[in-house]
Amino acid sequence: MSIHDLQNMNRIHSLLLASLALSSFALTQTARVDPKVVLSHIRAIQQEAQEKQKRGEAVSEPKTQAQIDKVVADAISGVDPKKVPVEECRDWMTLYQYAKRDADVATVAERGYAQRAFDLMEMDSYIVRRMIDEGKLTEALGRVRNTGFSAGPAMVGQFQLGIARSLAAQAPKHLNEVLAIYDALIDRIHFGAPLSDADHSWGAVAYAAISSEKYALLYDSGKKEQALKALNLLAKEMAKHPESKDAYSQSAASYVAKTIARLTSPDGQSSLLGRPAPALVSDRSLGGPASLGSLKGKVVVLDFMAHWCGPCKRALPELAKLQDRLGPKGLQIVSLTGYYGYFGARTGLKPDAEFAEMGRFVKDFGMAWPVLFDATAKNNSNYAVSAIPQLVVIDRNGIVRKIEVGYEPTEFAKTVRLLEDLTGK
Repeated sequence: MSIHDLQNMNRIHSLLLASLALSSFALTQTARVDPKVVLSHIRAIQQEAQEKQKRGEAVSEPKTQAQIDKVVADAISGVDPKKVPVEECRDWMTLYQYAKRDADVATVAERGYAQRAFDLMEMDSYIVRRMIDEGKLTEALGRVRNTGFSAGPAMVGQFQLGIARSLAAQAPKHLNEVLAIYDALIDRIHFGAPLSDADHSWGAVAYAAISSEKYALLYDSGKKEQALKALNLLAKEMAKHPESKDAYSQSAASYVAKTIARLTSPDGQSSLLGRPAPALVSDRSLGGPASLGSLKGKVVVLDFMAHWCGPCKRALPELAKLQDRLGPKGLQIVSLTGYYGYFGARTGLKPDAEFAEMGRFVKDFGMAWPVLFDATAKNNSNYAVSAIPQLVVIDRNGIVRKIEVGYEPTEFAKTVRLLEDLTGK
């Protein structure tokens, strides 16, 4: 094969690449633009120009740039940078950079960063939880102080949920170290600073929730008087923030009040055990409606969860296996959730939009069971939900047999054994 033949083959290969990219790009115009296809088209144009230069052919740089500009202009036409899929943000940033639309580059970057921050939070939560489980509390403290995710109060609150069970397990022997980690979390919440409306609303709530958990551990350690004094002072401080609210419109002060009631009252989760399960409330559902009455004779697992909750998502694959294995023997899982006003990096969502997002979430996690939505939080109140995930096991006679808060494999294994006994394996 001559050098001339090889050059011709290279040229044909480059033209084929450009043709394939153009073809794929044209197809996306009838549906949704795939930025990777567009970038591939641009690279094919650039590669063809380089091949011509290598062969000594004249190349007009302005003409090549005009081709690229046209491809980019067609791709971004009609695209809202605020709504591009978060997993495509990097590619859309590149396209907007080609178009020299810096404001749109920044908009997409902010959208992508929000999702990245959430992903980093979940990863940091797992790493810190492992450190705590292994007794590396000093290392865990350092990690909490220097976590990679942004310090928005709602994000810090979710991070705390992921490590709360591990901290509680270490508290009896290492109380001071555990309290120091809680202090580090509290220090990262700046609810008095300029924040987005969502973070300003959540700020005091996250502060109250994390502080309340800290003082609850102090109470459980035997320092009851000191803990209650601190909680009462916290309640007065949080009363100054009536504007605060979580997804269920509960204020920061109500979180503190619930903690005090939980510590000083015999009522709560323990009072549910051995008694008939309260009725379920919902305004809509995915996977079909469900009520305890309609599930009479089955062993029911109520899964209190949320789409933003890392431990909840870690438990879902195990719950799916459980439903597949024990469903034919009479097990029925029912998940219960609410509306939070956001999903991933998308904020300001109305209930209908969040419900639609949850439809995709349910499919992605293989949740082949009913998911009930309760905008009133009555289910949470009736079942004394203090943290999520919370599993409630109900036997065939409708009696509450176990309540498991959080997701920890060893404890979950015990719940599985109970369910095997209740369903007769």
